[in-house]
Amino acid sequence: MIFAHKSPRLILALLLAGSTLAGTVQAASEIAAQVSARDSLEAARQAFHQVPPSVLLPRSSRALLPKTNDTQTPLPKLDQAQQQAVQQIIKAAAQRAAQRQAQKGGAQSGQTPSPSLADILQLDNDRHVNLALEKLFPHTVVPRGGHAVSELPRALRNMEAVRISTGDSGSISVKDWMNDTATDGLLVLHRGQIVYEFRDRAMGEQQPHALWSVGKSLAGLVAADLVQEGTLDASAPISHYLPDMQGSAWEDATVQETLDMTTAIGYEEGVTVETPGVIHYLIAAGMIPAPEGYTGEKNVGDFLKTLSKAGEHGQVFRYKSVDTDVIIRVMEKVTGKSYAELLSERIWQPMGAETNGYVLQDGSGAQLAGMGAGSILRDLGRLGEVLRLEGRYNGQQILQPGTVENIRQGGSREALQASPDGSRWTGYSYHDFWWVSHDEDGTFEAKGFSGQHIHVNPAAELVIVKLSSYGTPDPFATHVQDRRAFAAIAGLVRGN
Repeated sequence: MIFAHKSPRLILALLLAGSTLAGTVQAASEIAAQVSARDSLEAARQAFHQVPPSVLLPRSSRALLPKTNDTQTPLPKLDQAQQQAVQQIIKAAAQRAAQRQAQKGGAQSGQTPSPSLADILQLDNDRHVNLALEKLFPHTVVPRGGHAVSELPRALRNMEAVRISTGDSGSISVKDWMNDTATDGLLVLHRGQIVYEFRDRAMGEQQPHALWSVGKSLAGLVAADLVQEGTLDASAPISHYLPDMQGSAWEDATVQETLDMTTAIGYEEGVTVETPGVIHYLIAAGMIPAPEGYTGEKNVGDFLKTLSKAGEHGQVFRYKSVDTDVIIRVMEKVTGKSYAELLSERIWQPMGAETNGYVLQDGSGAQLAGMGAGSILRDLGRLGEVLRLEGRYNGQQILQPGTVENIRQGGSREALQASPDGSRWTGYSYHDFWWVSHDEDGTFEAKGFSGQHIHVNPAAELVIVKLSSYGTPDPFATHVQDRRAFAAIAGLVRGN
C-alpha cells in the first residue's frame, strides 16, 4: 500500500497552498472511516463530496474544496482511475492516523484523529522532515563555488528586552514567540551585522533546512533578474519560449502573469478528486507512488501540458506551485542552463555563500523549486542582505540594477484581494513570487510552509530569517504574530 514506501507525502499536496491542513485531514479521516465500511470507491467518492464546506474550510479558504472554480469555465473531469488513486491516498493517510491513535490508547471524546506531518512521512517529528528533506527527496546541489565566504560580523543585542504585542493589550517575549511558532532557527541582521542568532540544538551551523515555498521566491528573483538584463521578456506569452505549451493553459499567459500567479489555470492547489489538483501533480512528480492502474502523467512536464485555461489571465491571484515549474522551464530554455546552475552562478557564488544549497527534483530529474529548496540559516541572511542592498553585496553588483526595486514595487493588490483568501492579505500584493506588504517601511518577504521566512525591511536596515517546523501548510497560521514580532524587532534596532 502507499504508506509502505517512505514517500507517501499527502502533506506536500498542501505545501504552501495558503490553506489550512487540519480541517482537510480531519475530513479525510472521517471519509476513510466510511470507506472502510464500504466496498466501492464510488461510494468513497460520494462520501467525500458529502463533507460540508465548513469542515473543509475552517478559515474560509476555498482552496481546499473538492471542486472549486472561480470562473464559469468548467474544469475537465479526470478519469475514474485517477480519481480512485486520490481516494486511496486519502484513505491511507487516515488509516495511518487511526493506527497511531490506537497505539496511544484510542481516540478521546470520540474524535477521529488527524494525520500529522510526521505520521504521513513515517518519521519521528516535523522537525526531522525539515532537517532531512534532501535525504527523503531527489535533489540537485546548488554549488557555492570557490568564492570566499562573505563575513557576517557580530554586534549582539539584548533580545530579552523586546516585547511582542498579542493584539489584546498583552505581550510576549521573543523566546515565547519562538516557542509558540516551533522555531528551529532565527537570524536577525542589522546593517549586515548579526544582532541575534538562535538555532535549535538539532540544527547545527552547517545544517540545511527545508525552505518549501521560499524556493518559489528564489526562482522569482532569478527570473526577475533575467527580465532586467533583457534575456527574458516579461510581456511575452509563455508559448513564445515554450512552443510545446501551445494548447495548454499557459499558451497565452504572459511571463509576468505567471510570475505573479494571476494565470487562470484549471488546477487547484488543494485536495481535489475529480479535477486536476496537487495530489495528481505530486504523483506526476514521483513524490507519491502511482497506484496500480493509474492513467495520469508520470512527469511534471507532461502534466503541465494537460492543464486547461479556466477564465481570463491577469485578473485574479491564485496560489499555484505549477506556475513556478513553468517559469523554471522558461528560464532553462532561454539560458541553456539548469535552474540550479542559474541560482548558483547568479546568486549563491557571488554572494559568498558558506555552504551548498539544494533544490528538489522529480523522478525524471526536472527541478522543482516551487516545492522547495534547502539552505543554512546564515546563507539566507546573506541573501536577505543582497535584497536589502538593492542587489549590491560582497563588494560587487550581484543583481541587475532595478531588479530588487521592481520586486519591491509589487504587483496588483486588486488581484490578490480578489482571490479566495484575499481578506487575509490586506494591503499586500504578490509579485515575482514575493509577498510585498506596501507598508511604510517597504517590507517584502519570502514565505513558506511550516513557518519559513525571509523578511526584508529596507527602512530599518533589517533582515530577519526564521526557519520553523510549525507543522501546518497554512502560511497565514502565524502570519499576524510573526508580523508583530518583526515590527517589535525593528523597533529594537532603531532604538525605539
